[in-house]
Amino acid sequence: MINRLWPLAAFSLAVPAAAQEPPPPPAKPKPEARGEERFFAPALPGYRGKSEPRPDKTWASWVTIADYPLDAWRAREEGVVQYDVGVDAQGKPTGCTITFSTATPALEAETCRLLLERARFEPAEDANGTPRASVWPGETKWQLREPEYPIPFTVKVAFTLDERGEQRDCRIVERSDKLPPEIQRTLERRPCPSSYGTRGVPYRDEEGRPVAREVMVTYVITLSPPPAGD
Repeated sequence: MINRLWPLAAFSLAVPAAAQEPPPPPAKPKPEARGEERFFAPALPGYRGKSEPRPDKTWASWVTIADYPLDAWRAREEGVVQYDVGVDAQGKPTGCTITFSTATPALEAETCRLLLERARFEPAEDANGTPRASVWPGETKWQLREPEYPIPFTVKVAFTLDERGEQRDCRIVERSDKLPPEIQRTLERRPCPSSYGTRGVPYRDEEGRPVAREVMVTYVITLSPPPAGD
């Protein structure tokens, strides 16, 4: 595994109407959503007042991409699930109601199941500071994503570090036929490794004089084979 070193005339021409391209096809209708749409970011600890429940420090791990139901992952299902979680006076969830959803019933059910199993709160308080039962509204976005390095690849870059310690002539010397899209975009923006922290630090010769040197860096990503099936 490697550390990330990459910082992710106009003119007009009249065309006869008959020769113009046909209009694009109408957009596909959005999935039918269930419930009243209410978009908001999930509450963070301390974001709301004590009159409402506050998620504890584990809130980011309540529902994650690693929890994707296998059938939903294989079917490439995605969607947004908004919900109300009932919270008792001890800060534990007592129920989960879907208030709006563009996801499948399977993703909705998994959202509520995980929340009831994992969610913990600092309970809401009444005007006298006594813990009370309440409701916490939140949102989960189920979105298919791949690991940062989904496939093996090799990239070799070269540059000159001049006498003032500045990178010059940064270029890609060699790369795999296929690269992950995000890595490809990063390379197109800036192929050479970051010089943050060492910028302005040149190489020196035996007598201590700053000298320019050619540098070549190779990044190789390898993946172990998947585990054998049962």
